[in-house]
Amino acid sequence: MDTPGHGRLLVVDFDFFFHNPLEGAEAAHRGDPLLYDWGHAETPFLQEDVWTFRAEDFIRAGTSLPRCEGLDGFWDRFTFTHPRPPLLYADSNAHAGALTPVHYALPGEAATPWQEVHLFDAHHDSGYPHRNGPATFEEWAQEGEYSCEDWMLVHHARGTRLTLTYPTWRPQGDSHPPMAPLTVNVDDHTAIPGAFDAVFLCRSGAWVPSWCDDQLTELLQAFPGRARPFPGARWSHPRPDPLPLARRPALFAELTAGLHTATQPAVPPPGPARESTHEEPRTARQDSGTLQTALEKIAEIQAASLQRQEQTDAVLATPEPAPLTNPATPRTNDASPHPQPPAGEHRPRL
Repeated sequence: MDTPGHGRLLVVDFDFFFHNPLEGAEAAHRGDPLLYDWGHAETPFLQEDVWTFRAEDFIRAGTSLPRCEGLDGFWDRFTFTHPRPPLLYADSNAHAGALTPVHYALPGEAATPWQEVHLFDAHHDSGYPHRNGPATFEEWAQEGEYSCEDWMLVHHARGTRLTLTYPTWRPQGDSHPPMAPLTVNVDDHTAIPGAFDAVFLCRSGAWVPSWCDDQLTELLQAFPGRARPFPGARWSHPRPDPLPLARRPALFAELTAGLHTATQPAVPPPGPARESTHEEPRTARQDSGTLQTALEKIAEIQAASLQRQEQTDAVLATPEPAPLTNPATPRTNDASPHPQPPAGEHRPRL
């Protein structure tokens, strides 16, 4: 615990930029906070497929899809020790628990800790109490495992100084106090003192919608150094666009309404009856073509919706993974390989 460590690691969780009014301050432009009443777990379904259903909710409510905010000029607020600093990225912040200066080719041995880890995040990732789970750092340390919820404790166990900056939209902080001492502040959009040696960026795909993936791409492109994916981590970017499927229910309703209108008998205009003309058969043929197109489109939407429902049912019917030693403790469900920590160190909870 007395090891001074080497270097400063900057960790940025992309959900720092995604204003969730259910977790922080309400804002009219973000819509009803209940639209953000989401379950979170690091599984492929909740990282990718579920965003179609959540996009439908916003469309149905007449609310613009919420986007990330505050990305412009973000990297300009930091000073780095190298002209082209190294950055690793992945979907889960759990990977940050394994990182040491050696992963960035910085001086030190495999077990050399960081002098400081500074996290920009909407959550402290420093342990949350669960029923039958650890309630203190000491209890957590006895388990010897970590996940996206408590990876900061790995660095605390190594003697690293921990700093946390909450986004402006969450000034009250997280829902539970951390299990380790943190220097906590709320972002004021000013320059961050000191220089950083390396960066880790996580997408948090179970917390940030896939319709914001283009903004993550822009953030990576704006980084002044060398960005590369975390070795061995599962990474698919951008994720499938949820909007084509999400917009189909609204299109279905529009086509159905149009079909209903088109099949209603025409109401003759007021005034004296007029004789039939050669234009009426042409109009009937045009209406017939319109009806056929609408029917085909409706059938296509219904088939796609049925297929998606079958896929969802299959996902929900998948057996739960085998329980951990402590079944109440969350897991990452990430099957990708993780860098192995030194012998005797904490290991990722998979």
